[in-house]
Amino acid sequence: METRKAIAIRKSVRSFTNEPISEEQVQELIAAGSAAPVGMGAHQTVKITVIQNDALIEELRNLIEKAAERTNFNPFYSPNLLIIVSCQDDPSARGRDISNASCVVENMHLAATDLGLGSVILWGCIKVMAELPDIHELLQIPADFVPLVGLAVGHTTEAIDKAKADKKFLEVNLIH
Repeated sequence: METRKAIAIRKSVRSFTNEPISEEQVQELIAAGSAAPVGMGAHQTVKITVIQNDALIEELRNLIEKAAERTNFNPFYSPNLLIIVSCQDDPSARGRDISNASCVVENMHLAATDLGLGSVILWGCIKVMAELPDIHELLQIPADFVPLVGLAVGHTTEAIDKAKADKKFLEVNLIH
């Protein structure tokens, strides 16, 4: 698929089937995330955690539900795959860490579209997750890293092969 087409048809999907994602697709997503630009070339400051374990995803959902004091809360939308991008906690890198994590996740979001998978970027629930006790041990994230953004990925019943006619575009000031 051409990059422009993937950008045009990309949309946030919040409804996933139970069909598993192939190992080849997982590796394609990881490769896309790993190819993202990282500020100052500091690749060692970014970690990608890929979770294919339904029981662990459910445990995380329960922990977030409890921490957010909500009931029947499904912050990940029951994906086949949950990806968490964490960055090293470095006060001098504030802003760069968010940019790095965002670039990684956007690459993976577009790659999911290219692979015919649905995906949605996660932020609020990841922010709650970052504050959970023992989250680093549970997700095998180094203690000096902070989960910043996530991506729920899976097969979906929604059509993702056509550009939305009503896709909103940002206001642009073009100065010559």
